[in-house]
Amino acid sequence: MKVKKSNKCYHNIIKTVLCVLFACTLVVGMLFPAKVYAEPSDTDSSIKEVLEDSEPRLIVDSYEIVKGERSKGQRFTIKINVRNTNQYADAYNVLVTYSSESDNVRLIDEKTNQHFEEKVNKGEVISYEMEMEVLDYYEMDTMIMNFVFAYLDEDGNGYTNVSQISPKIVKNCVMEINSLSVAENAVVGAKALVNVRYSSTGSLPIKSATMIIEGDILEGKQEFPLEGVTDNEQKYFDYYVNFTNPGTQNVSISFKYTDENDQEYTLESETFQVEVSPYEATVTNVKQADEGKLFSAENKKYMIAGIVGVVVILIVVGAIVVLKKQEEKEEN
Repeated sequence: MKVKKSNKCYHNIIKTVLCVLFACTLVVGMLFPAKVYAEPSDTDSSIKEVLEDSEPRLIVDSYEIVKGERSKGQRFTIKINVRNTNQYADAYNVLVTYSSESDNVRLIDEKTNQHFEEKVNKGEVISYEMEMEVLDYYEMDTMIMNFVFAYLDEDGNGYTNVSQISPKIVKNCVMEINSLSVAENAVVGAKALVNVRYSSTGSLPIKSATMIIEGDILEGKQEFPLEGVTDNEQKYFDYYVNFTNPGTQNVSISFKYTDENDQEYTLESETFQVEVSPYEATVTNVKQADEGKLFSAENKKYMIAGIVGVVVILIVVGAIVVLKKQEEKEEN
């Protein structure tokens, strides 16, 4: 059977339109990809329902030392990060109580061991800080810190939980300047005393130390080695500096020291004022006696009296000698 030419043309047009529509669909699909929306599974929904009906759970999530040092006799500030691990239930009237099982740390004066939060939202992390002090004497080198949480849920039901952290006490090297003095007055070119008394207050001994003096002195800057020092030990050091110019002079003194691991530390400088006087040579004036005054009337009297006294003594001595000789002749 013969197909009419008009029908054949009609089929070609339909094919062309379908191809164009298919091509447009591909282009639109590439430009605007379809979004797939996944409906929550029955498992996720059941977990949410369970957690919404369960208690909020508070823990110490982490901590950090934000100020100071965890070492012997030092103060430090610790930041406690508390997390509500329940993503669906809020915690109310949260009271955190701190306690310690170790003998090495204490709260500083006027601080308490409790912290209160009105509400910790679901999944929220809140933070607070505690100011602590490491004791001078202790046996344990680890701080055992307990945090007891007491809180309510939205229905007023009460819960508790306990978290524990154990920061390590670090060893430190600390040089303490017990006294430092500089002579208040000096003379140009003369020696002025500098005295220092120092000790070690850290857990590591001081291996070596250096005193640094800067100012209007000879060489401008001088460094003097100091002996090492261990715990509960004090040492003294005296030195003399020479000033080069008169007037009010500033003297800056600082220190640096090392521990047994050769780690170096520095102490801030301290400035002293010294009144320096100009140098004055000592002159001895020898004056000659005035001859006119030597033979004054009053001096002549004393001279004549002295001469007369000498003559009298000579006469008496001569008479005694003559008498002795006559006695010897008569005896013979």
